Amino acid sequence: MRFGIRASGALRVGVAAAVAGMGVVSAGAAPALPSNFAPVLVNGSATAFSTAAGQGAAFNVLYDGGIYHLWYRADASTLTVSELRHATSTDGINFTTVGGAFSFATNPFPTGTAPALYYEAVSKVGTDFKLVHWTYTGGAGTYPNYDYNNSVSNAGASAANTVLTHQGPIGGGTIGQTAGAFGLLGGAWYGQCGNTGQEMCRATYADGSPPSITTPLYPSVLNASSLFTSLGIPTGYINNHGDIATGSSGLDAVFTVRDGTGSRFNKQVYYANSTDNGATWSTITPLIAGTPTLLGVPFATGVNFAHPELVLGAANLYKLYVSTQDAQGNFIIAVAGNQAAAAPTSVPTLGAGPLAALAGMMMAAGLWLRRRSARQRG
Repeated sequence: MRFGIRASGALRVGVAAAVAGMGVVSAGAAPALPSNFAPVLVNGSATAFSTAAGQGAAFNVLYDGGIYHLWYRADASTLTVSELRHATSTDGINFTTVGGAFSFATNPFPTGTAPALYYEAVSKVGTDFKLVHWTYTGGAGTYPNYDYNNSVSNAGASAANTVLTHQGPIGGGTIGQTAGAFGLLGGAWYGQCGNTGQEMCRATYADGSPPSITTPLYPSVLNASSLFTSLGIPTGYINNHGDIATGSSGLDAVFTVRDGTGSRFNKQVYYANSTDNGATWSTITPLIAGTPTLLGVPFATGVNFAHPELVLGAANLYKLYVSTQDAQGNFIIAVAGNQAAAAPTSVPTLGAGPLAALAGMMMAAGLWLRRRSARQRG
């Protein structure tokens, strides 16, 4: 399951306009996101991720301290942390790389063959930024505890830190059970699971070296099997790399789907919400209404979405990020959003006295307008 546009002033204006717009979200409801996307730019380029085609330009976005943080891969030929980069933005669209290639403070794989580490899910746990890696079946090298499992690295209290402390593979039940993590949130690990990969599991997470989960993965907290049946892909599965985050009302989970052959299936992102800290989840609903476009132009046939990130950012507004491709086939990260996350403000009620006074003022205003109109006609 492993799988150019240069920014000018005009393009930057177009990007800002493309993601502008407002939408209201009620408690527990899916954000009403627009269907028009714009390319994310890193150092002015929309194609900084095109060489990461080996893993479909997977990435992560977090909003912290008034800054959007992006973790992406400049390459995907070795599936090591040296391919990772970190970039920042104040608007969530135009990013600038900070620092260089990632590395480990101490090599955790000093002998033999190191495991493949990719599909990172970045989460803030306490004051530290954690990167949860995934290792595919057969990709563990000479470190069997990584095989088809997650592992954790710690960047510390600074999101800009590129020197990681590797904590090791997660023990206690994820090995052989997950094709990728959604993230760490509220003291729990979330990830894709199930015999068919059509479920999301949640387990209590204990941070350490190595980390572990201390409760069973099953039963899962979200089962999407009926979604796959409705889509006509009963053997499809939840894409390895989804997202879990704190939203405007509880927790938000988003994911994309693949068909039974492992291919990206459609231009849609699916959403569920939890108001009880992840114990139970709402009905799965699609986030994108209408035909998705890139800067106003429909995406090409066969170009689909993966690796979604739903971020509640500046001014309590949502942005939705996806991995996709432009018209030339380059892998890009696209963003839609700036959607209001707050519920609509209630209209104050008026008692009998104020209502009577208001009615009197309206009648007086109407009489004045009729008289003024009559004078103008004369």
